[in-house]
Amino acid sequence: MKFLCLLVLAATFPLFAEFKENPDENTIWLEDGVNISGWGETLKFESHPEGGFTIAPGENKGYNAGRYVPANPDYPWFCGEIVGYSMLEGYRGFGFSGGGFGMVASPQTGMFAVKQVSDKPRPHLRFDLHGLVVHFKYLMQVQKPDYRIETKRINDRLEVRVFLKEPAEDVMIRFYDSYCMPMLRLNGEDKLQLLPVDENNPVEWSAQIPYPEVKTKGAMLFKAVILGGEIKVPLWGRLDP
Repeated sequence: MKFLCLLVLAATFPLFAEFKENPDENTIWLEDGVNISGWGETLKFESHPEGGFTIAPGENKGYNAGRYVPANPDYPWFCGEIVGYSMLEGYRGFGFSGGGFGMVASPQTGMFAVKQVSDKPRPHLRFDLHGLVVHFKYLMQVQKPDYRIETKRINDRLEVRVFLKEPAEDVMIRFYDSYCMPMLRLNGEDKLQLLPVDENNPVEWSAQIPYPEVKTKGAMLFKAVILGGEIKVPLWGRLDP
């Protein structure tokens, strides 16, 4: 009888096992949308027939939902890929708790990787959503992403580096304010051309500029446009203090 009850429970609640913890050495958790569940009922989470998953406003007009996720300082990178959006009426925007990643008014697509570390072993990752249906390919927390933008302040200069999994022919950065997504000009320029660190293996690109004194209403986002490589979508990062 006990065995039969376990079988019934397994058949009734199979979805909760699909959120993946420690799926590989580089990843502490992964949500790829397969039988997605466990994110709460305030927003509507659904697997997408073309892969990934969508998040939409709930029937009760709730604006946020989330789940508890494992955390470890050795896995500092929060990553995802946004495939597309459906625009609804009213105020539009999305964002993750903890200063993770988000866009307001005019969101864009692409991959993103930002540092997000918690001092709790299992923090609550909250997703806020207004006026949008967002299609994600995946969300995950990793030790080191295959694609990422890193920023570092060196005295009065800002160093920007882009790391790629495969070689590319050209890497250029544009700058945005995450609030309403206006394009920014840093030191009078609206773009930054990066150069390969090693021309024989152009998987790491870098540039330095005077540290920008630009006021933003949201986070300063960096958008890398990468040509001649395997990555076909923009890569987003954030200016870290």
